[in-house]
Amino acid sequence: MVNYKLVNCSVDYWDFVRILRNDPRNAHGFIKPGDVTQEQQTAYMMDHHQDYKICLSGTTPVGFVGDVDGDIRVCVDHDHKNKGIATFMVKAYVKQRQGLFAKVKTDNEASLNLFLKCGFKHKYFILEPDDASKSV
Repeated sequence: MVNYKLVNCSVDYWDFVRILRNDPRNAHGFIKPGDVTQEQQTAYMMDHHQDYKICLSGTTPVGFVGDVDGDIRVCVDHDHKNKGIATFMVKAYVKQRQGLFAKVKTDNEASLNLFLKCGFKHKYFILEPDDASKSV
């Protein structure tokens, strides 16, 4: 049985978060995908590092969880997926923070299933015009 633990997102982990965020295998899960530069990450984390936790397996970082104004963010290193890490992170993080919610893309079945398994319920649907109708 592998033991995971959440630790504070110190400066030592900021680039780990950026690398996971920029990994093209994870891009589909983010509402606003795109590459984050090291400068952008440093500026963001200077203000928000206290809102993020890093998941360690032993001493190896394997994922992160955090929130922006209550909107929970979670990402697992691709080499460590399907090991229950995201479930561990969400459940542990929710115990530490109040008023969290999750925005999930309608086609992101893995995230939808994760949050439902962690006790979140459907509450809203946000509808936007698709990209084709935005250019009309």
